[in-house]
Amino acid sequence: MARPIEFDRDRVLDQAMACFWKSGFEATSVADLVAATNLKPGSLYAAFTNKQTLFLLTLERYAAQSLQRIEHRFTEAADALSGIEGFLQRLGHDCSIDDEGRGCLLVNSLLEFASSNPEVHQQIRIYLDRVEVLLREQIQRAMDAGQLSPGRSAADRATLLLAGIWGMRVMSARRPEPQSYACVTEQLLSAIH
Repeated sequence: MARPIEFDRDRVLDQAMACFWKSGFEATSVADLVAATNLKPGSLYAAFTNKQTLFLLTLERYAAQSLQRIEHRFTEAADALSGIEGFLQRLGHDCSIDDEGRGCLLVNSLLEFASSNPEVHQQIRIYLDRVEVLLREQIQRAMDAGQLSPGRSAADRATLLLAGIWGMRVMSARRPEPQSYACVTEQLLSAIH
């Protein structure tokens, strides 16, 4: 009888995530994943089937953690507009200290695959759509509270913010000056008012 696989699944996913985040899917070898996770190739395949399945699971984990942070930022804020401001300021701060130029795992993966891998593309799209919904809901709350003018729809404003967020994440991969992010954040906040 085969011995059951014993390891901390979340830890292994985090270690694999770090590999994919550093090098991308294509440049990350199974040997890299074995070294990072301390699992033997057979155990890695037995637990995750193949490299793409492991990659998809790391994307899912990254997305869930990111969504949780966004939701927390919004629910902990004093009001809807403060939640949006705090979220963007935190994002700008995180990008400005990204010394390794990691950017965002999901945005990086979207750029790496474009539309060549429908399964990866679909998973990332689901996450990005969820972020846009969270932004739209938060903007609508700010509009309902009179914190934002009723001029444009919450959906239009959320789309603008999402484009800015993607842009900041791509910028962080090329590491511009830290003050660039404060400028982008300020302009995005100004644009949704």
